[in-house]
Amino acid sequence: MFPLYWLLLDSEDIEPATQFGIGVIIRHEPMPAARWTGFALVWAALLLLVQDAKTSPRESR
Repeated sequence: MFPLYWLLLDSEDIEPATQFGIGVIIRHEPMPAARWTGFALVWAALLLLVQDAKTSPRESR
Protein backbone atom coordinates (compact mmCIF):
# COMPACT_ATOMS: atom_id res chain seq x y z
CA MET A 1 0.00 0.00 0.00
CA PHE A 2 1.25 3.49 -0.87
CA PRO A 3 1.74 6.19 1.75
CA LEU A 4 -0.84 8.97 1.83
CA TYR A 5 1.52 11.62 0.45
CA TRP A 6 1.67 9.73 -2.88
CA LEU A 7 -1.92 10.78 -3.42
CA LEU A 8 -0.99 14.45 -3.01
CA LEU A 9 2.49 14.78 -4.52
CA ASP A 10 4.44 13.29 -7.38
CA SER A 11 7.82 11.80 -6.59
CA GLU A 12 9.50 14.61 -8.52
CA ASP A 13 8.07 17.05 -5.96
CA ILE A 14 8.96 15.20 -2.78
CA GLU A 15 12.38 13.71 -3.66
CA PRO A 16 14.45 16.93 -3.58
CA ALA A 17 13.03 17.90 -0.18
CA THR A 18 13.68 14.39 1.12
CA GLN A 19 17.26 14.42 -0.14
CA PHE A 20 17.82 17.83 1.45
CA GLY A 21 16.45 16.58 4.78
CA ILE A 22 18.61 13.47 4.71
CA GLY A 23 21.71 15.48 3.84
CA VAL A 24 21.29 18.11 6.52
CA ILE A 25 19.63 16.19 9.36
CA ILE A 26 21.00 12.67 9.06
CA ARG A 27 24.35 13.05 7.28
CA HIS A 28 25.17 16.46 8.82
CA GLU A 29 26.39 17.91 5.54
CA PRO A 30 27.64 21.49 5.75
CA MET A 31 25.23 24.20 4.62
CA PRO A 32 27.07 27.47 4.01
CA ALA A 33 25.09 30.69 3.81
CA ALA A 34 25.25 30.75 0.00
CA ARG A 35 23.56 27.34 -0.21
CA TRP A 36 20.83 28.41 2.25
CA THR A 37 20.27 31.52 0.14
CA GLY A 38 19.91 29.47 -3.03
CA PHE A 39 17.57 27.04 -1.28
CA ALA A 40 15.39 29.91 -0.04
CA LEU A 41 15.29 31.58 -3.47
CA VAL A 42 14.19 28.38 -5.21
CA TRP A 43 11.38 27.78 -2.71
CA ALA A 44 10.30 31.44 -2.83
CA ALA A 45 10.09 31.24 -6.63
CA LEU A 46 8.08 28.02 -6.37
CA LEU A 47 5.64 29.62 -3.93
CA LEU A 48 5.21 32.64 -6.23
CA LEU A 49 4.57 30.33 -9.17
CA VAL A 50 1.93 28.38 -7.27
CA GLN A 51 0.25 31.56 -6.01
CA ASP A 52 0.17 33.02 -9.51
CA ALA A 53 -1.28 29.80 -10.93
CA LYS A 54 -4.04 29.82 -8.30
CA THR A 55 -4.98 33.49 -8.59
CA SER A 56 -4.74 34.11 -12.34
CA PRO A 57 -7.95 33.49 -14.28
CA ARG A 58 -7.95 30.56 -16.64
CA GLU A 59 -8.77 31.08 -20.27
CA SER A 60 -11.71 29.11 -21.57
CA ARG A 61 -11.11 26.99 -24.64
